[in-house]
Amino acid sequence: MAVFKDNNQLIEPYQDSYNCIDGENLALEDIRILHYSDMGTQFSHKYSLPRVSEEGIEHWFDGEIMSHPRQDLSKVFDEYYDEALLLDTI
Repeated sequence: MAVFKDNNQLIEPYQDSYNCIDGENLALEDIRILHYSDMGTQFSHKYSLPRVSEEGIEHWFDGEIMSHPRQDLSKVFDEYYDEALLLDTI
């Protein structure tokens, strides 16, 4: 910490594109890292909840499941999910 205290020029504010909370206020192409703020809107719930139910176990999240406010981000998640499944079969 002393290094940063003595060299505050090394510290810069976060760029929104690298700390984007739920996709707010940024175009899809500008988002680099997406931060999920609400566990109820996780894109993976629609895949994980049925899977763990089939396995006879309980999912760790027991809160309310809601749609994510950015459906374009949900679509991108689904595309990457499908791509990952295809790569797993290669």
